[in-house]
Amino acid sequence: MELGNRLGIEEEQDFHFSETNEEKAANLLEHFAMGKSIGEQLEHRFPLDHQFPAGHSISLLVDPNTNVILRLLRALPSLSQSRALIQFYFEQLQWYSKVIHAPSFMLEADGLQTAIAAGTLDQIHVPFLGTYCMVLCLSLHLMDISLSHRIGLDVSSARSYAKHLYSVAQVCLQYHTFLGSHCLEYLQCIILMGLYQQNCGQSGSQWALLGASIKIAQNMGLSRLGSETERRVYPQAWSSVVKREIGRRVWWTLVYDDWAQSAAHHGTYSIHPGQNRTGYPLNINDADLVEGAPVTPKPSNQYTEMTSFLCRLQIIDIYRQNIDNYSSSGYGYVLEIDTKLTRSVSDLPQKFTLPTSASSTYLEYMKSTDMTLCLILGEAYKLKIHRPFLFKAYRDKRYLKSREQCTNSARSILHYLRSQEAQTSPLVRCWPVLLHGFNAAIVLFIDLCYSTRYSAAERNQQRLELQKVLELFTNVQQSSPAAGKAVKILEKLLDSEPAPSSPTNRKRASPDDDTTFEHVVKRLVIDASTGTSSPITGTLNFSTPTTPDSHSSPLGSYFGTPMPHQYSDTSLSSDPIHLDEKTMIELSQLFVNQPTPFSPYEMHATAINVL
Repeated sequence: MELGNRLGIEEEQDFHFSETNEEKAANLLEHFAMGKSIGEQLEHRFPLDHQFPAGHSISLLVDPNTNVILRLLRALPSLSQSRALIQFYFEQLQWYSKVIHAPSFMLEADGLQTAIAAGTLDQIHVPFLGTYCMVLCLSLHLMDISLSHRIGLDVSSARSYAKHLYSVAQVCLQYHTFLGSHCLEYLQCIILMGLYQQNCGQSGSQWALLGASIKIAQNMGLSRLGSETERRVYPQAWSSVVKREIGRRVWWTLVYDDWAQSAAHHGTYSIHPGQNRTGYPLNINDADLVEGAPVTPKPSNQYTEMTSFLCRLQIIDIYRQNIDNYSSSGYGYVLEIDTKLTRSVSDLPQKFTLPTSASSTYLEYMKSTDMTLCLILGEAYKLKIHRPFLFKAYRDKRYLKSREQCTNSARSILHYLRSQEAQTSPLVRCWPVLLHGFNAAIVLFIDLCYSTRYSAAERNQQRLELQKVLELFTNVQQSSPAAGKAVKILEKLLDSEPAPSSPTNRKRASPDDDTTFEHVVKRLVIDASTGTSSPITGTLNFSTPTTPDSHSSPLGSYFGTPMPHQYSDTSLSSDPIHLDEKTMIELSQLFVNQPTPFSPYEMHATAINVL
């Protein structure tokens, strides 16, 4: 028996290399010095009596003799409601993250219900219970009218119930001190929590918990799983092929979230591609991933349940390259990334082929929805890399490509969202896709306000486009809290649209003029922060500031991409950020629930100046 396995700890060496027993013994001493437990598996260090272990922090607030599991199980919905919610999740919501192997989940869910019915609480696996609660939570939080009728709950009641189940999942994490008791189920639970947190305006908590999840995953070896097509010997903890493949899906979901959100956090991410030794998940359906059976992935051009996720990984990797090189490359590099993204988007349709023998109405629906999601994301990231140059393009023809690409991508995103509303409705209810739609609408609003190239008929057509977006968001706001916020912001901006004017003829605004674009957005930020609503009067004045602000915005770029002055190209860095550019940054932060760029005291002073 291997030394590490005899002592009951996971092997920490890279799976690519073999170690002698002497090297393993030396590593074991290092693990011991670092405080890692020896003689017990972290994954199974759970109390069997389901009471708080001695010294547990929660025991300071709750009677230590409380049967925690019994209290948690009382929060679950009925069996019929649970089944309806689980079905809704796998049919409508699983596109967000394929971190759950559906057959395994269904089997364990049946075991959970059997244990509940029999009263055998010692059979309850708390880590799975947390994931189970988050599946129910998301279905309740994002349910449609059909599901509402099916389970007998109105939207308001369902949303309150979802919050309660989210709390149950949090207790499951804390009950076993998830930071020290690492397992795959807790990572699945945290990933699903992230979507709920983003939809509820807790993006700061989501980002912090994502960082913890990445460290837990690294500690478990998820960053060194290699590819299933390689021949290698895995340690006992990873002997299951299903667990390895789900581990890869979990790991790459963490990678995706880390890279996708990093630009909004100063371009910093935790997972470096050069240190990532886990291959992409297989292009395979869950039904074909069976323990003990040969694993045969489908060709890369054949659609499966994993195709969409694999395509999104390729898109986000291209976008990450732009983040990595912004400080050492100029505008030309942005155009290179644009070319890569364009090629990736154009290649998408050929990856979604479905054999005639496997075709069905449901699969055709899922294939179309998955491809639409990838097309939206491809256009969204093209928009993101060009967004910092949009305002420049109205004053400098060298950046005309960025204005054209921003507006073209924005129209494409909104076209995809509107053209097949029955398919995109489940997507737009979720914060990540809704954000891309919101960003696209804001770009078209900027173009409507700044561009002088449109005729009166073209301007009316663009207003009509924005009104249709508003209608789309309004239709889903009942089942999406984030959509409600987008509706409020867009309504106020559209009500404040300025009359068209030439950039050369715009008058300079007085610092006390409360009709400038900056002041209107400041008012939106203050109202959102204080819970008040102030009327916006007059017409917006898009004026050039008397004294341009040459300092870097504390929030980074409006769309999470570095600002133009951060590039090394002197033709870019010599032009300070326009006042309206900083204002749009604040507007974006208002939607994504990031902290405002000023303290509460500064906010109060700004409110006095604005109001």
